[in-house]
Amino acid sequence: MRRERPPKYPPQAVRERMEGEVVLKVLVGLDGKPEEIILDRSSGYEELDRASIAAVKRWDFNVGMENGSPIRGYVLVPMQFNLNQ
Repeated sequence: MRRERPPKYPPQAVRERMEGEVVLKVLVGLDGKPEEIILDRSSGYEELDRASIAAVKRWDFNVGMENGSPIRGYVLVPMQFNLNQ
């Protein structure tokens, strides 16, 4: 995966001191764009989950290759929300 911008911490989540990890399962298309984003593991907070999905929708991924040809494939994307970082 290329280095992409992390999700923005939602202001409400900061105010309410929400922290956690979100894991997304992303189907990467032949062009490196996410074709499907599935919430694999929730942080327990809808605001953090939504922020993760919104960020990944704008990402470009490295395309998988098989026998020299690009292929679609799933990747797991973990995202940490920690107010002390």
